[in-house]
Amino acid sequence: MESRIFHFGIDASVNTYFINKLARITYGKAEFINGKRRIENSVLKQFNRIRGLQITDIEIDWGNMKVEKTYPRTIEYMYDEEPFSIFAKVEGPLEGVVTLRGKVRNRRVQRRISLTNLDLEVNANLIEKVWYKKRLESLENRIVYERGEVFNSMKNKIIELSTKVGVISSETSFILLEELYEPVLGIAIRKFLPVKVQDVEDETTSTTPSLYYNHSLNGVSFNEEILSLDLREELLRILATQQLASGAFANSYEEEKYAKFMSTLKGILAFTLGKEDITIYKNLLDKALNYVIDNSEEEISNEEAILPFVYLTLKTALNKGIIKSEVREVFAYKCKDLEDILENRGIDVSKIEEEFINFITKNSEGQDTLNTLIDKTILKTK
Repeated sequence: MESRIFHFGIDASVNTYFINKLARITYGKAEFINGKRRIENSVLKQFNRIRGLQITDIEIDWGNMKVEKTYPRTIEYMYDEEPFSIFAKVEGPLEGVVTLRGKVRNRRVQRRISLTNLDLEVNANLIEKVWYKKRLESLENRIVYERGEVFNSMKNKIIELSTKVGVISSETSFILLEELYEPVLGIAIRKFLPVKVQDVEDETTSTTPSLYYNHSLNGVSFNEEILSLDLREELLRILATQQLASGAFANSYEEEKYAKFMSTLKGILAFTLGKEDITIYKNLLDKALNYVIDNSEEEISNEEAILPFVYLTLKTALNKGIIKSEVREVFAYKCKDLEDILENRGIDVSKIEEEFINFITKNSEGQDTLNTLIDKTILKTK
């Protein structure tokens, strides 16, 4: 084809599928301009492609190597001063010469790259990861041209590869999970650490990369001898590190809402049922109490059996004097309202704390590290 068309897509709502398909059919290249890219850079890049030299009719001769797959599969054009890479999966030894052939206007050109002295042993694992990454990118670049069953099939393939090898993709999102051994408690504390990522854009699509990392302390058991000591202050200190940004005490944001609500109630009570001064935790507990207030009506409507525990949480917080003065009246009103409801049902509110401690004693388990931490802290108030 003698003429090629270079396309621009402007703004975030542009039809990227149509423009990419058009660029592919007309042997051109597409540039997308949005708030994250300067329009001058994209325009200059397209002009350089139009005015500069291009290598066409590209062929790659892999010599005597047995190449199973390459990504990308083909290279239609190489533009002046634009780097390119191609990854190959090779069966057998990596040796010999790779020859790149093509045309610049009407002149034949070729470049030969010797692999004989190339040492790949040290970085073999990294190269394999990069190979899979390029394979995923190839699928991601091609999927924008597809629709229907083909699109769904390619999407499933991207997810399968990404989760299999732990390499980032546009269709997967991973979390950073680590279990850290706490020497004071003798237990493993699970930490769900946020992985802050930035969008990575190319000519066809935007991807949000993430990282998967899992380090588990298998075999770590609870050290009952240590936990039997008077370490309540240490338990409170460690419990304070388990609060999420929402104010909840929970294993993760992904945890079921009712479980988060219950662990937050118990977490607050772990602080307020004791006799020690907890002023240093005032801001932390204020966030947790606001989380309880914001979610209490919904959770009580779903499970009325938790109403006494919500009352006990608010009552002990008021007695401890940790509620800020500007909202103390609101909390006191809510607490009195719950007390009236309980008394109308014939429940003795003076016995709720004792019943709660008995409930924890009978139902404390060692499977979930956060709930075990909370339960142990509460039981040390006896």
